Amino acid sequence: MSNDAKKAPKDDEPLLNKNFKRNMLQAGIALLGIIVAVSIVFGIAHALSRPPQPQPGDTTTEQLQRIVRNEFNAHQINLQILMVFAAAGIGFFGIFVPVYVQRKKEEAHDRRMKGLEVEHRETKVELGKKHLDLDKKLKTAQELLNEQSTSTQKLSDDLKTAQDLISTQKIQIEKANKRLSKGLGQRAAEKKAEAIKTMISLKHFDADAQFHEGCEKCRPALEAGKDAYESQCYLEAVRHYYRAVEGCNNSEHKAAAYSNLSKGFWHLEDYPRALSAANSAINLDPDNSRHYYLRGVAFRERHKYTESIVALNEAIAKEEKAENRSERQAKYVSALAVALCGENRFSEASKKEDEAINFCQDAIKDATNLEEEINRTELLVKIYNSHVITHNYLAETVETPEEKAENAEHAARNRVRANDAEETVRRLEKMRQEKAAENQEQPEQGASEGATPPSPSAE
Repeated sequence: MSNDAKKAPKDDEPLLNKNFKRNMLQAGIALLGIIVAVSIVFGIAHALSRPPQPQPGDTTTEQLQRIVRNEFNAHQINLQILMVFAAAGIGFFGIFVPVYVQRKKEEAHDRRMKGLEVEHRETKVELGKKHLDLDKKLKTAQELLNEQSTSTQKLSDDLKTAQDLISTQKIQIEKANKRLSKGLGQRAAEKKAEAIKTMISLKHFDADAQFHEGCEKCRPALEAGKDAYESQCYLEAVRHYYRAVEGCNNSEHKAAAYSNLSKGFWHLEDYPRALSAANSAINLDPDNSRHYYLRGVAFRERHKYTESIVALNEAIAKEEKAENRSERQAKYVSALAVALCGENRFSEASKKEDEAINFCQDAIKDATNLEEEINRTELLVKIYNSHVITHNYLAETVETPEEKAENAEHAARNRVRANDAEETVRRLEKMRQEKAAENQEQPEQGASEGATPPSPSAE
């Protein structure tokens, strides 16, 4: 439906009738004017067409000419009258035909308007129905919107609650991370302490190198210190080593006394004095790797791991120049691994422990007697155990599952190796006990062979 039809006025029909009446009135006035004009013209023409009366004395020719002229005038008047009526007819058709056409147009317009009015009514009814439907839908939509608003408000409240919970969880996670970091630090400290305890149980030096005979002046004090040290009377051993230091003039012997003094202080957990004694030994004998080793472990116990690493690296560098160095290098490198753990460089510590294991295995192969083999195998067990501790710590601290699994596998493999090494130690101990029993049986058999057998009469 067009917009013109929708905007059509309600009083179109009275307006059309009014226009038609006006047109008809104009046409009637025009026709009346034409008739009046025709009547006037007809009267004038009739007056003019009155034939002239014959005059006396006219000839026949003049009479005939007058008669012809009268006939011509009559025909001319009739022609004029005909033309007037033709003009009146043309005027009539010129007036009434447009009126008729206009009337037809108005009738068509009326019919169209009536159709449009009917269509308008139907459309209005249809639009009313649609309006009702739209009202219902709008009401339903408003209800849904209200429900959605309620749901949105509820979701907003839930979201706010969730955000509050998330904030609380973040705070708790941060606290947990702090506790975890603190716990990891404590666990690392415990593991480092355990590793250090493992290193403490390692023999620092072999017996000959540890207890130098010294000169005649310091020999008694050194021997007394050795006895006290082996009896784990470290305070008494320290007193004897002090006397050895005071009474010795030889720089090498005095450095050995300072070295033993440092170890005594180390066992007494007096690490500043242990460090001072090790530094004194280094000043007297700077080429001895053992003194640097003692300085490194003293720094390590004071948690100065960087200085400890430097000192232990110097000990390893100087030991590389010595002969028969595998066992001491194993000890030095394993001590360096513990210091690296102190700086949380566990990956490097693991590599150093692998090196220490290789040195210790070489030392076991080079063992010349059963006692050396037992001691070096015990050292290997301790290094394996330290290696297990390092890999367990790495398994707990690394991020990726692959690294965790790899370190756990390394720890399990080294634990098996440590158990195998312990079994080897037990087997070697059994061999040593059997050999010692054999050595005890041989003198008894010799004594029994030298004795006089009893006589039959004595029986």
